[in-house]
Amino acid sequence: MEEKDIGKVFCVESNDKKKVRDNWFPGLVVAPTAQSSVKTNITDDYLVRSFKDGKYYTVPKKEITEFTKEIGARVENPTLKTAVEKATLYLDKDELPPHWDRDLLFGLEKNCLTTDDEDKCDNDETPESKVDEGKDHFLALLFKFLDERGTPINQVPSLNGKDVNLFKLFKVF
Repeated sequence: MEEKDIGKVFCVESNDKKKVRDNWFPGLVVAPTAQSSVKTNITDDYLVRSFKDGKYYTVPKKEITEFTKEIGARVENPTLKTAVEKATLYLDKDELPPHWDRDLLFGLEKNCLTTDDEDKCDNDETPESKVDEGKDHFLALLFKFLDERGTPINQVPSLNGKDVNLFKLFKVF
């Protein structure tokens, strides 16, 4: 699969012969790693996610055409029209439908495509992991200190029925 095509929208013909008219859907070409359960021959096929139903399809490269707004403007089927609107929104504003993970779809989780992201990729630790690491270290020191003094915490401290976040309290003071 050519990386330059990942993120492009194409018209994909569906195999459903019941409706001759509108027997296609707009689909987004995604990285072959986006869906592990769908087998893709990356030299001949694209892995496509449908704007119509959100499902993944393996589509031969020869059977797709580039999606344009003109093609979408001629649609009358309400279900297909909704899918076309989602595809157009993606093309215009780079906005994916809800619950579509951009990093997963475009294969950005494990590798970096742009040079600007190389600094981010080299550093595997995210700010959240540093905070979690600091919190874990603080709690380990706190419990060690309390155990040495013979006053271990057997229950999580609570105020007004809610658990107290000791790390947050420590950071405030």
